[in-house]
Amino acid sequence: MESILIIIAVIIITLLYFKIKQYMEVAKQPVQATTTTANNTNSNATPAAANEAKILNTPILPEDVTLRRHYLSNVNSMLQLIFPQPTESTLKRHYAGMIESKTTACANDSAKMQALVNAYYAKKSSPIIVTTASVESPALVITTTISTIPEDSTLRRHYITQMKANIASKLPPKPEDSTLRRHYQQHLHSQIKASLAA
Repeated sequence: MESILIIIAVIIITLLYFKIKQYMEVAKQPVQATTTTANNTNSNATPAAANEAKILNTPILPEDVTLRRHYLSNVNSMLQLIFPQPTESTLKRHYAGMIESKTTACANDSAKMQALVNAYYAKKSSPIIVTTASVESPALVITTTISTIPEDSTLRRHYITQMKANIASKLPPKPEDSTLRRHYQQHLHSQIKASLAA
């Protein structure tokens, strides 16, 4: 009795498999017809229009996963230079979403990408000369002279670390209380960002 039930179950599963396979083949046919129709309309177009279509349809993103990650990281860093992170908490929450949407928009549109590159080099070419920022106590004023930030990642990291140390040396000692320490760190971070953004 059990062997009959197993045979019936195998037959039902086999029939279902072939029905699903037929359904999938029928579902693929309209997509292929639409693609063929689109290719036929492009072949009737002028050569200039065909070249424009090739340029517009050319993917900007690299196919390699590692290259794509580095490309998007570079676009993201360019956007962060052009649009610095706000200090107000509500705007900070939406900042990541805005950067992400602009990154995908630039990655999918070559005109937007070219505009981003132009804006990036325009912002980058403006020299950073002197930054003056005041601390909570009015008697203490921090002045940092910055010529240009190095482009090399290692040099930039060392430059920013040195700048952090210079700014931290002019501030009062780091507090022991956790709330005061958090405010101290936030103040130090804002001083560093102000020095970098100016």
